[in-house]
Amino acid sequence: MLDMIAVGEILIDFVSTGELQFSGTVGGAPCNALAQAAKLGSRTAFIGMVGD
Repeated sequence: MLDMIAVGEILIDFVSTGELQFSGTVGGAPCNALAQAAKLGSRTAFIGMVGD
């Protein structure tokens, strides 16, 4: 059984790693909340959709 399910979007956050250099990381509020809950031991799932 799952402890937490999120429905929403996953985004790419671009974080500056230097002058005019960026690193892409997975982001978006639903994804971030699930990632942190999973780190604390919760069983999580994500429901999303890719556009047509």
